[in-house]
Amino acid sequence: MTRRTKILGIVAGSLVALVLGLVLIVDTLASRRWESAGSRTRELLDEVQKARSTRPVLRGSSVPGNAWEDYWPAIKVLDGLRKEIGDWTDFALCEPRGDRDAAQRLFMKYRADLDQIRRGTFRAECRFPYDWVKGGSGATMPFTTGTLIGQLLVCGARFLEEEGKGQEAARMLLDTVQFGRDVTHNTESGSLLIGAGICHMGLNGLKWLITSGRLSPNDLDEIGHELEIIESSIPGGGQSFLVDRVLAGMTLMSSHDSVLGVLEVQKRCMGEANLRDYGRYFFSARLMEADALERMEAWSRRAVASEHRPWTELRDEFERIKEEHRASRNPVLRIAGHPDWHHMQYVREIVARVRLLRNAISFKRGEPLAASEDPFGGTLLKHIEGSKARLWSVGRDGLNNGGVAEFDWLKWTRDGEDLVIEVQR
Repeated sequence: MTRRTKILGIVAGSLVALVLGLVLIVDTLASRRWESAGSRTRELLDEVQKARSTRPVLRGSSVPGNAWEDYWPAIKVLDGLRKEIGDWTDFALCEPRGDRDAAQRLFMKYRADLDQIRRGTFRAECRFPYDWVKGGSGATMPFTTGTLIGQLLVCGARFLEEEGKGQEAARMLLDTVQFGRDVTHNTESGSLLIGAGICHMGLNGLKWLITSGRLSPNDLDEIGHELEIIESSIPGGGQSFLVDRVLAGMTLMSSHDSVLGVLEVQKRCMGEANLRDYGRYFFSARLMEADALERMEAWSRRAVASEHRPWTELRDEFERIKEEHRASRNPVLRIAGHPDWHHMQYVREIVARVRLLRNAISFKRGEPLAASEDPFGGTLLKHIEGSKARLWSVGRDGLNNGGVAEFDWLKWTRDGEDLVIEVQR
């Protein structure tokens, strides 16, 4: 063996030892980071499970138990509405168009299940039925199903109003809003959107009923009282991002229970990254995932902390989170996403709509209008001419656009739009 061959052998051996050493160091570091991420996920799960699950019922006394004991069996049946989509949904918009006969047929077909949904709103607790033992899997409600349930409940209220049962119609609509509120409670951000949409449908129905002029003073008083109860318990929205973080952690932890699971995560991440991005984490899925979970928790904490701040500050904070997400080179974060301020907009619009309806009731009753706080800044605005009033919130852009009356209550506000209701005594 020549001297040159010996030197090359020593160099090669040293390089192999160096690589093996680096692999060992990376593996040790990845194991520690991953164990820490798993421990943190379990701590956050405990926090989510201990979150308050009670909320006030709208009338009478609460019934012991979890609302989802009633909701979920009914939702499984009502999921059949997805095969019944048609013109009947227009009838739920409280406008003349729409297939009334089809709406009535479906309402009668599913009435028992809708009544079960309403019974759930009287339960003492509301806790979404995640199966945490299986990594948070289990119950999920398709967005379309939630929307259709809300629409069919509004159709039922319209039928009651046609029969001269205004109080019963109002109660069905208020129960619809309470159901939507429960869907948003301590659930992930996707369910928050579904619940906000259901609230939206119920509140639009209440707007139609309140402004119709066909309710008695006592009916209006009852609606106002129950809207006050709803307003007091509407979730702020930030907690949903913390649940997102827990679900992401549980999903990634379960993927590491098998070699195939790890390979699947790496395959998905490689589809979202180039070698340089993956190389930042020394090609370690555990380092990459641990880093992603740490960032997700930090962002979710900031979202929770922002939910009660002035709207402009909240929106600015979420924009900063968005920019941090955009600048991140972590492939897992590209899959997981980031907290979005639109979720918080929908929650605040629900609050604004509730307060506007309460003020509309006060105006119809001849009572002075309270200086109600506008969730988007300042106080709710008004313009009164004799027996007519126009009431509005400045909406998501935080600017007073004059309370333009053409705003469509069936939509969420966009920049340049106010949230408006017109009412007459």
